[in-house]
Amino acid sequence: MSNFENELTNQEVETSEKNLAAQYLGVDPTKQVASIETEGREIFFSNEDRRRVFTNLDMTSDLGKAIVISCFSGADLPNDELQKKTFYLQNFLMHTAYMANEDGEKVEVKRCVLIDKDGQTTSFCSDGIISGIGNLVQVYGMGPWEPAIPVKVVERKTRKGFKVKNLVVDISALKDQAAGK
Repeated sequence: MSNFENELTNQEVETSEKNLAAQYLGVDPTKQVASIETEGREIFFSNEDRRRVFTNLDMTSDLGKAIVISCFSGADLPNDELQKKTFYLQNFLMHTAYMANEDGEKVEVKRCVLIDKDGQTTSFCSDGIISGIGNLVQVYGMGPWEPAIPVKVVERKTRKGFKVKNLVVDISALKDQAAGK
């Protein structure tokens, strides 16, 4: 057994549906509509890195593994494109990442990569987008979603004037999809 495999087996890792849903999606599993399957959905890179990945991609297939790797390379589409056009969401990947805050200190954030039916990606470090994925999982199930769910990003101002991004289902595109347009 390699050191890497030893590190993985020595870690005390809870992979229960409730813990994963709560940690990554902010979902209350006691009010869950659809079941969440977590087997093969979480990856640990090393004890030092502590980067975690949670996805609805099929991690048993070479294609699923390749898409995961490409998600770390940056996004294909700028995320502001989703405010202008519909994105047909089939899969998602969430992972911890590090960014510099206003003081230049390295802070841990959650990064969410949205993946369409053609493998195109866009990414966000936004609690509103992550919450939106949690809503989709509760209503539509874990996915992958077939047919893909048409989504858009809506930016709203809070009462205190902050801008927040939310992921919403594009109802008119969903109706067109159902009508075969």
